[in-house]
Amino acid sequence: MDWIEISKELPQSRSKVIAFYKNSSGMGRMVFAEYIPRWTVLAEDYYNHDAEGGTEWTEDGESEYVAESWHEIVDNWGDFSGCEIVEGTVTHWMPKPLPPKAG
Repeated sequence: MDWIEISKELPQSRSKVIAFYKNSSGMGRMVFAEYIPRWTVLAEDYYNHDAEGGTEWTEDGESEYVAESWHEIVDNWGDFSGCEIVEGTVTHWMPKPLPPKAG
């Protein structure tokens, strides 16, 4: 699998991928993540709508959406299963590999 630059292609909304970014210390990080495109996920349907990137209201003020953002996915945190990536900018992503076959 090759890394895909986000300037060339973005993953489907809320699909789990591996994302790469540099944190505030300049260190490269790879994390399981999901991308939220603008106007695709209602805030009330998302676990983390109070994150730093926040939400956006439609012009008519009727609907609140999660703002465009990347979120790290942590599968072992129980109910709180992720957090917005705010300490750097995601530059690349790739699909997750398939898990190993049962032996």
